[in-house]
Amino acid sequence: MWTAGGDILPLELPSPDSVPKAAATLLADMVIRAAFGQPSVFTEDAYRILAITDPPARDRLRPRLTAVLDILRQTTGKRPVDTAWSALVAAVGTESGRQFPRRHPTHTEPLGWLRDFLLRSVAAPVPGLTVHQAKGREWDAVGVRLTDTEQAALQIGLDPLNSNHRIIYVALTRATSTVVGV
Repeated sequence: MWTAGGDILPLELPSPDSVPKAAATLLADMVIRAAFGQPSVFTEDAYRILAITDPPARDRLRPRLTAVLDILRQTTGKRPVDTAWSALVAAVGTESGRQFPRRHPTHTEPLGWLRDFLLRSVAAPVPGLTVHQAKGREWDAVGVRLTDTEQAALQIGLDPLNSNHRIIYVALTRATSTVVGV
């Protein structure tokens, strides 16, 4: 969802199942909270993975994470994502004893997604949710991204016994007025 572009700001990064992903989740959480006033989906999991359980530690970490986001916002300089990675490792290291692996493109990719979003300077972001996150909620208008297979299923009709078709149904019925395919 992070590569959708435009005004879309997903409410989560992929599940933080490692120290680098957990650290990136804390950065995403700051962006998501600023935009929508709510935490990202996996924030508490990220703190657990990083073994940051003390509330004052979270408060101390916040300005350091803000500095990392400032690095990602820079439009000049060499390799801001790599610079941000180093700053993120140092920032989290002030409050967590967890060890980061050596920098790898899979570790810095979420920082690139955040950077791309931050550089778009979106005034009023649109929350990007998975179907599971949206279930039970409604909006006036909803944009849905369907695969070719999902579009083909719509053309022949959805089978209520097919779990993938039920997911499509949930996605398409979140709007009270308008559904837009993106």
